[in-house]
Amino acid sequence: MNRGREEIERDKAIPCRSNAGLWDGGVDKTAKKVTLNNNLTCIYVNARSIMNKLLWLEAVIEATSPDIVGITESWSHDGILEAELELAGYNLYREDRKGGMKGGGVLLYVRSELRPVFFKSIDQYM
Repeated sequence: MNRGREEIERDKAIPCRSNAGLWDGGVDKTAKKVTLNNNLTCIYVNARSIMNKLLWLEAVIEATSPDIVGITESWSHDGILEAELELAGYNLYREDRKGGMKGGGVLLYVRSELRPVFFKSIDQYM
């Protein structure tokens, strides 16, 4: 793809100086331009037990680099540690099925770079 001179110039590092040197003694630094993408890449999986599919899930994530991964029917329960389900570079949000019944459960992985924030509804139906 041919890129114009103006686009290439925008991609170069931008020299900057911190405000009044409050944090770094006024030393010049270089800030790299961050290109924001307006599209999110998402993957959805109905796992029917994620524990025996973790290696497959890691391979899919490595190959596709999604921003968000949603998993239903994770079949996760309180006997499965959070550390067993974590994926590098992603924040994990998990809700296991209540009442000790088998099945159910959801997992949501959100790329850490997106800086996701957890919100728990206090709705009576949750």
